[in-house]
Amino acid sequence: MSSRSVRRAAAHRALKAAQKAALKASALQPAAVAEEMIIPETIAEETLAAETSAEEITPDPETASVPAEPENEISPAQLAANRANALKSTGPRSPDAKAKVSLNAVKSGLTGRTVVLPSDDADLYQAHLRAFEKICAPVGHLEACLTQTLADTQWRLDRLHALEMALFSKGRLEFSDLFKEESPTNNSMIDLHTATVYEKQFRNFHIQDSRLERRYRTTWAQLMALQKARLAQKQADLERAAEAYLLAKHRNQPFDLAQNGFEFSKPVFIDFLAGLPPVRRQQLLQKALAGVAEFARAAA
Repeated sequence: MSSRSVRRAAAHRALKAAQKAALKASALQPAAVAEEMIIPETIAEETLAAETSAEEITPDPETASVPAEPENEISPAQLAANRANALKSTGPRSPDAKAKVSLNAVKSGLTGRTVVLPSDDADLYQAHLRAFEKICAPVGHLEACLTQTLADTQWRLDRLHALEMALFSKGRLEFSDLFKEESPTNNSMIDLHTATVYEKQFRNFHIQDSRLERRYRTTWAQLMALQKARLAQKQADLERAAEAYLLAKHRNQPFDLAQNGFEFSKPVFIDFLAGLPPVRRQQLLQKALAGVAEFARAAA
């Protein structure tokens, strides 16, 4: 039974008791006094009505819904002004302005997508990139992307080391007056003081150095694994082509790389055949003949 039902039952019991008391009192007292008396039945009914109305008015906190806030109406003039202001906030539009804004967040050039800063030597960066391409010899889009990442990461590492040395140079100029005595340890004391004063900057340099070193090692491992798999697949394809060539030669039949489904060039294949020892040639021919015999048995 709910609390509301309990209260209503109690009110009904009080009403019955009040009615009995009123009847008993009217029998003992004169009529005039009885007419002036406040009848308990009326009081009980008012109390019950007050409780009932209070329960109906007070919402249940679990089921009550939040009243909707009145919508703020906007005048046509204000709406037109808002639209006009929005047209003024579209950002840069020209290519030069967009390029300038893209460098707003560039501070040290150690993070973000910007690798070559406006103050960097673009020709030096291109030479740096060509050196990585020569060492890594990428083949295909994915290897080229990994090579680019290696070059960019090393470029940032070089910039980081230069910034660290520049900060020490700044300290030697800034704190030279603190260590005026001539001694072999003068510069060391200045460097120590610089590292203490700019401890936050040096700590950030070390964090970035660790992050870039991890990226470099991970990218290098990915590139080496990719190239190893590619070279292994190329070696297997060349050996399959050599088997088909040796079998065709054994049968005095013509042989064409493209017609047999091989995509590498003829000079590459000729160089591979020239480098095969006679023993390996014989092994590949025997493997091809065994494959033909196996196919014939399966067909029969």
